Amino acid sequence: MQIRRENRTARKPPALPTADRLARFAHEMRLRRQARFGALPRPLRDPHRRRHPVRRDPAAPADKRVVGPPAHLRAGRAMLRSVPLAVGLGTAVVTAAGLAAEAPNIGTGIRIGLTVVAACLAGGVAAVPELVFARAMRRERESAESTAGSAPVGWPGDEVPNQLPPSTRHFIGRADVLAELTELLRRPDPIAATVVAIYGKGGVGKTVLAVRVAHAVVDSFPAEKLVVVLRGPQGEPIPPDEAVTVLLSDLGVEEPAIPTRFEDRLRLYNARMAGRRALLLLDNAVDEAQVRPLIPNSPDCAVLVTSRRPLEGLVDARHVGLDVISEDEAIQLLGSIVDAGRVGAEPEAARAIVRLAGSLPLTVAIAGAKLVARPHWRLATLAERLRDNQRRLSELQAGDVDFRACVGLSYSDIGPEQRRAFRLLGIVRAATFRSWTLAPLLDVDLTTADWLADELVRAQLLEPGPVEDRGLPRFRQHDLIRDFAGERAGAEEPETERRAALRRLFGAYLALAECACQADEHAVASAGPAVAEKLDAVRAPRWRTDDPEFARLSQLDPDDWYVWECRPIARAVRQAHQERMWDLAWELAVRIGMHVDRLCGFWNRWEETFELALDAAHRAANRYGQAALRHALGEYLVQRDRFTEAEIEFQRSAAMFVEIGDQAGQAKALISLGETRRLLGGFRSAEEALNRALELAREHGDRWLEAGAWRGLGGANRTLRRLSAAEHCHRQALNLYHELGARSEEGRTLRRLAGDLRMWHRLAEAEQHAAKAIEIVAGTGHPNSLARCWLTYGQVRLSQGHYRDANTYIDKAITVFEESGGLGLVAEAARAKAQVRLAEGEPDDASEWMERGLAIRVELGQRFAQARGLRTLGEIRAAQGRYPEADSLLTEAAQLLAEYGDEWGSADALRVLADVHAELGRWSQADTALTEAVRIFARFGDRRCETESLIEQARLYERTGDREKARARYAQAHERARTLRSAETDPVVSSPSIDRPA
Repeated sequence: MQIRRENRTARKPPALPTADRLARFAHEMRLRRQARFGALPRPLRDPHRRRHPVRRDPAAPADKRVVGPPAHLRAGRAMLRSVPLAVGLGTAVVTAAGLAAEAPNIGTGIRIGLTVVAACLAGGVAAVPELVFARAMRRERESAESTAGSAPVGWPGDEVPNQLPPSTRHFIGRADVLAELTELLRRPDPIAATVVAIYGKGGVGKTVLAVRVAHAVVDSFPAEKLVVVLRGPQGEPIPPDEAVTVLLSDLGVEEPAIPTRFEDRLRLYNARMAGRRALLLLDNAVDEAQVRPLIPNSPDCAVLVTSRRPLEGLVDARHVGLDVISEDEAIQLLGSIVDAGRVGAEPEAARAIVRLAGSLPLTVAIAGAKLVARPHWRLATLAERLRDNQRRLSELQAGDVDFRACVGLSYSDIGPEQRRAFRLLGIVRAATFRSWTLAPLLDVDLTTADWLADELVRAQLLEPGPVEDRGLPRFRQHDLIRDFAGERAGAEEPETERRAALRRLFGAYLALAECACQADEHAVASAGPAVAEKLDAVRAPRWRTDDPEFARLSQLDPDDWYVWECRPIARAVRQAHQERMWDLAWELAVRIGMHVDRLCGFWNRWEETFELALDAAHRAANRYGQAALRHALGEYLVQRDRFTEAEIEFQRSAAMFVEIGDQAGQAKALISLGETRRLLGGFRSAEEALNRALELAREHGDRWLEAGAWRGLGGANRTLRRLSAAEHCHRQALNLYHELGARSEEGRTLRRLAGDLRMWHRLAEAEQHAAKAIEIVAGTGHPNSLARCWLTYGQVRLSQGHYRDANTYIDKAITVFEESGGLGLVAEAARAKAQVRLAEGEPDDASEWMERGLAIRVELGQRFAQARGLRTLGEIRAAQGRYPEADSLLTEAAQLLAEYGDEWGSADALRVLADVHAELGRWSQADTALTEAVRIFARFGDRRCETESLIEQARLYERTGDREKARARYAQAHERARTLRSAETDPVVSSPSIDRPA
C-alpha cells in the first residue's frame, strides 16, 4: 500500500505555492469574463465608462431634491458588489482543495470532506451572480408592471438620453411626406409601436428626412431618443444581438448585467422600454430580420427605420419610398449650399449640374460643397467636368462623402448573380427596357431574368419605368447608378464576355424584330416577301430563335413592340457601330426601317441612326444592306416632309438594286420614288416610276408589291384629276390586299378610294368607304393612319354640308398629327379646317387656320401644296371683302398650279378669281377666267364644277346686261345638270349610307 501511494504521489504534478495558485485563478476568471463579454462593443467593455450622474429633481420637495439611482440600478450595482465576494469564496475553494492535496498525514475521510466543501463553495460562487441578476430582473418586471399605466417620462435619477444628430439646414422638398409622418408619429398607437420605414436608393436623402422628422416630433417623446446605425465602418451589417446590446447600454444597463443569451437581452430591453414614450431611429437597415427584434413591444414607443430596399416584411409599418427631388428643388438645394446669387448668375449651368448629378440630394450637396471649396470656379466649369461619363463619379466626391461608396454599399448587399446582372446592364445603352433584356445578356431563361430584375428593383439598383400599353412593366437605371454599373463591368467582366453579352443582346433584338415583321402585315406590305428572304440570306446571328416563349414577346402585338423597342434598337445600332459589329448594326437598322413611317415620331435621331448603319454596311461591303438602308432613310425623310432629299435617296436605292439584280428591291424603291414625286408635283415622272414598278412586280410575281404599285398609281391619277383612272387603280389594289388578307392595307386603300369618290361628288359612297376605313384601321393601332382616315371622313362630311361632324373629325386628326410631328399633315388638316370655318360663315377664323397651314408649307418648301393653300386663302380673303389681296393670291395660285400640271386646280382657282374680278368691276377678266374654267372642267368630265361655272357666268352676263349670253349659259347649265342627276341615280351611288363612326 505504501508503495502504491508513493507511486501515485510521484505521478502527481508538484504542488504550487498558494500565491501562484491565486494568480492562476485570477487569470482564469479574466479569460472567462472575456469569453462572455469579448464580443460586445468597446463601450460596454470599457471599465471606465461613465456612471449615470446623480441629478437634482426640481419638482421634488426641497429636502428631497437630491435623489440617488433607481431601484433597478441599485440592484445591478448589488450584483457588482457580489463579485468581490465571489472572488473571496473562490480563493477559499482553491485553498481547501490545496490543503486536501498537500496534507500527507490526514485521513482519507478528512480529504474527502475538504473536497466536498470545495465543490459546494464552487457551486455557490457560480450561482451568486445569476441569483443577483435574477432578482434584479424580477424587480425590473415588477416595477414595469406597477408603473405601466403611469407612462413615466424618464428616469428620476438620470439625464434622459437624446442621441439624435443635428438636422441639416439644407433640407429642400419632401414637405408633404414630412407633414404626414409628423402627424402620424405624434399620435400614440394603443396597440403597437408606431413604425415608419423609409426606403430608397443611396443618396436620395432617407436619413436626412428621418432626422428631420425626429426633430419635428421630439417634444412628443420626452423619454429616450436613441439612434443605432445598423452597419459597421466597412458597411457590414450589425447583428441584432449586438444592436440590442448597444441599446441596453444606452438605456443605462451596466455591462455585467447584460445577459449572455439573446432572448434574455430582448426581455430586458423590452422591460426597459415598457411604458416609455421613447423614439428610436434605426439607420441603414439591411433587412427585416435585422430590424424586427429592435422594435419595442410598448405601444408608447415609435421607430424610424431607413433602408435601401423596401422592408415589406414589416407589415405593420408605414412604408415611405423616396425618389429623386424635382429639378427645381435640386437647383434650390444647390443655391442654399453655394449661394443663391452665384447660382442665379449661371442658371443654365446650375440646371446642367443638377441634371448631371441626377437630382439626388446627396450628389447635389456634393456638387455644392465642391463649389463652396472652389470659389474661383464658375458653375459652368463643374458642369463641363460632370459631362465626362468617365470621370463623373470621381467628381461626385467631397472629402469623405463619396457617391461611389454610397451606391457600392447597395452593390455589396446583393448576391453574385444579381451583381453580374447589374454589371452587364451597365453596358446597355437603352433608356428603358423589359426584363427579358437580362436573358440574352446573361444567357439565361426568361423566368430567371424576371427574378433578377425584381431583385435589382428591391435593392434600389433598378427602378420601375413606364408601363407599356398592354400593362407590361419596363425598367430603367438612374444615370449615376448606370455609370457605377459600367465601372464595375469594366473592372470585373473580361472584354470578351462584355462583347459576347452585347452580341447576344443585339441578336435577340434581331430575332424579335424578325418575329414581329412576320406577324405584322404592314411590315410585309412595305417590304415584300422577297425582301424578307434577302435579309434571311445575309442575316447576322440571332439568339434563341427556337424558343416559342421568347418569340411571343413580339408576336402578340408586333406594332406595339416596335413602338416601345424602336429607341433601344436605335441606340443598339449606334453601340454596335462603336463596337465594330458591322453586320448587326446595319441589319438592326433595316429591320426598324420597315416601320419608320409608324415610328418616326418616337425617335428624333433616325437620320443619324441610318447614317451609322450605312457606314456599317459599307464597311461590311454589303451592297444589299446599303440599298435597303437608302430606301429606309428615304422613307424617314418623307415622314419629315423633306421630299426632295427623299427623292434622291430613293433614286440611289433603285440604282443599287439594279446593280445587284434585285427586281423586288427595285420595284419597292420605284413605288416610293413615284409617291414622292407626286407629292413634289412631278406627276408625269411619278407615273413613269410607278408603271415601271408595276411591271417589275408582275414579272417577279410579288402580289404585295403589285398592290403597292396600283395604289401609288391611284394617287397619281387622282392628283391629276383623272378620277376614273384613280378609282380603277385603287380598286385593283383593294382587291389584291383583300386576297392577301392584309386588313390594315385594305383600310388605307379604302381611305384613298373615299377621297376619289368625294372628288367625283359621289358623297354617299365616299362616306361609306371612309367609315369602313376608320373601322378597319382603328384595330391596327396606327394613330397616324387612323388620323388620316378621320381627316378624309371630315372632308366628306364637309362636302355633304355636315359641318359639326366635319369639325369633330378634323380636330381629332389635327391633335394626332401635332403629337406625331407630321407638319405636312398638320398643314393639310389646317386647310380642311379653314374650309369648314369658311363654309360656316366664319372667314376670320378660317383665315387664321389657313395662314397657319401656309406658314408650314413655306417652311417645308412645298411649293405645290403651297399653291393649293394660296387658292383657299384667296377665297377666304374674298369672303372678308379684301378683294385686292384675294386677286393677288388667286392669280399666283392659278399660275403655280398650271406650272405643276394641275390644270383642274388651276381652273378651280380661276373660278374663284372670276368672282373677285366681278366685285372689282373687271367684267371682261371675270368672263375670261370663267370661260377657261368651264373649258378645263369639261375636259376633265367634271360635270358638277362645269355646271356651277356656267351658272356663275350666266349671272355675270346678267349683271352686265347681256341677256342673250346669259340665256345660252343657263341652257348649257340645265343640260349639264340633267346629265349630273342621271349619274346620281346610279344604284351604287345612291345606296343607303352606313352609320357614321363614333
